[in-house]
Amino acid sequence: MSMINLSQTQATLSGGTYTQVNNSGGNHTHVNNISQKGPWDMLQAAAAPSAFHDSDSDNASRCHPNTRVAVINELRDFALRRGDTGYAKIVWMNGAAGAGKSAIARSLCEELSVTNVLLASFFFKRTDGSRNNHASLVATITYQIYGSVPPQYRPLILGVIEHDPLVFNRSVEAQFQALILTPLHDLFESGYFASTGKCLIVIDGLDECSTVRGQIDILKAIQKMSQRADFPFIFLIASRPEREIRGFFRSPGIVPLLYQLELNDTYEPDDDIERFLREKLQDARETHQFKNSIPREWPSNESIQALLQKSSGQFIYASVVIKYVTSNRRPPHKCLDAVLELHPPKGDLPFAELDALYSHIFSCVEDIDAVRLIIGCTIPDEWDNFPIEWLALTEGLDPDDYFAALSDLSSVLSIQRSGKEHYIHILHKSLPDYLCNLARSGKYYIDTDHVLSKRAGKCLRYIQDVRCTPKRRALNLVLIFFSRHMGQLINNIQLSHEDLMSFSLDKCHNTISSPDTRLEENAESFLHIIRHFFVIFLDHLCTLAHTDYAYMYDHYLDEFRQLTNQHPNVYQWPYMTDFSHRADNILALETIRILSKPPTGSSPVTRLAVPVAFSWGKSDTQPMNLLHDAALKCLKLLEHEVNHSAADDTLRYLTWALPNAAFSSELEAACNPQKPFAYAATGDHVLSNLAQRVATAMQDYREKFAKPQISGDFSSDED
Repeated sequence: MSMINLSQTQATLSGGTYTQVNNSGGNHTHVNNISQKGPWDMLQAAAAPSAFHDSDSDNASRCHPNTRVAVINELRDFALRRGDTGYAKIVWMNGAAGAGKSAIARSLCEELSVTNVLLASFFFKRTDGSRNNHASLVATITYQIYGSVPPQYRPLILGVIEHDPLVFNRSVEAQFQALILTPLHDLFESGYFASTGKCLIVIDGLDECSTVRGQIDILKAIQKMSQRADFPFIFLIASRPEREIRGFFRSPGIVPLLYQLELNDTYEPDDDIERFLREKLQDARETHQFKNSIPREWPSNESIQALLQKSSGQFIYASVVIKYVTSNRRPPHKCLDAVLELHPPKGDLPFAELDALYSHIFSCVEDIDAVRLIIGCTIPDEWDNFPIEWLALTEGLDPDDYFAALSDLSSVLSIQRSGKEHYIHILHKSLPDYLCNLARSGKYYIDTDHVLSKRAGKCLRYIQDVRCTPKRRALNLVLIFFSRHMGQLINNIQLSHEDLMSFSLDKCHNTISSPDTRLEENAESFLHIIRHFFVIFLDHLCTLAHTDYAYMYDHYLDEFRQLTNQHPNVYQWPYMTDFSHRADNILALETIRILSKPPTGSSPVTRLAVPVAFSWGKSDTQPMNLLHDAALKCLKLLEHEVNHSAADDTLRYLTWALPNAAFSSELEAACNPQKPFAYAATGDHVLSNLAQRVATAMQDYREKFAKPQISGDFSSDED
């Protein structure tokens, strides 16, 4: 009987070190000691440095000198506990897109960090995965507070992390309580922070936190802390006035703590915008490469007033105009004339003038299809996007063609260099808002789902048709692309199914195994494709099992079976030296093999002549759907399996699969069998210890998903 042999691996966990002992063929023993991170390392890992106001990775705009003076004065009074805002514990600064909220918040942080009033800051950004949700907020704030408390209190914060390494997975309120309120209680009581004056915490872009639940959880935690008499910190929260946030700030419990600062005409934005326009255009007149062709009286007062009217109080409009007009590609006065001649329809959308400006800028682009492709690939990954060279390579084009296509867009995006590669940076979030809204952008509209689908097809053809090893960097980027977007591709399967079906695992294997590639790299290349693409691919396809696209899942399961029948060495590449990766690969492949159609009369589990380790890595890379189906199949097998070897290895597989499997009521029911498994009737006592481990795993599975099912509907309403 052929089954996977899991009995040669032993693992122990003692203290802070994980020790794994692997016996290979009884002749060699490999011992891996993986020390856990210390609490300081864990705090740094949980924080998001890009969320700091002075992060090197964020070149966001600041306020132009001598602008937004009234707003910053009012916020400074709040930070120093004086004036009309001195009573408040929370200030909510709100305004429409382009009103300048982030620039104001960042400028305030820079000023108050110099005067030692700023305690911490967190700038959300929708396109940055490290700061577009609430997960890293408390850790980032704690990291900054850690450096501001007396040295004798710092071990108290680290002690919390040491005793509860999973503290960063708890709710926002629980994290604030554990990491700040409890360890710093004595400092609160003594008035330490009030005496230093370092009390302000700035949270910008709350509306860019990816879920409404996350936004409200943050606000509830801040409200609860601020209601404490001894709590010394004050909060500036900046956001768009979205419905849920606006509703929270209207609730009776928050009103006594709150001061609302709305960026409207009260703060005379037109005066600031006019000053900004005049100074920037005057700079262009004096320094631009075409300065000798600029008329002497340029810009006229009428032009300034026309721009002011078009801006409608939106600083972003004025900022884009200046970047466009002062670009080195054309004379500034001619660019300004083109802007002033734009006349959007009356009664149009709220951002009609800005949209007209964006449309004009894109109308100057010669290769709009290339630009839409590049930006369409950038928008979903703007926080960590792909190099232009990679896009060109997988499209079979010259990168210089892309650089030329982007050359007319310097007013709305920049091209940044890192090593030998170049990346796009979108200058303001209002541009994706415009491009991804068909009603606003018209013929320049970008459907990111459609772009990603087409990119998937190109990437699949690349990894199966090209000799990958000479361009390992490109292969890795392809795999990263799929790890990020496979879920989105499956969710839009009606767009992407033809492109996804173009992939052939067998052809990919033949390409990489070609004599033209270096033998020692064959193993790693194909393992990467199996481990980081095909397993993820199948795990997502598994969710289509009961849809019209189930044939895709069945097709690739069948192709995998054929591949392993023809090339059994994919289980144990002879050149794979990293044992843990090799073991993970074997277990992943075994899960898929269990689900593929086996020959008649054989067990769904295959014994392999290599030891494996139960170590997958990060939970978000586990094929939870595949594990679910494989575990369910194994549990059904045990209902009638009496063969000792088959039962033994099936039980061993279940001890690994069940803790990582996705939830379903069917698997939950299978984990609560109404009668003993068939092998129990044979009186085989050798399996009793293993059976007890599986029984514990089944009980843990039922308990793990018991609570989420009670409030299942709530978790999906806004997430």
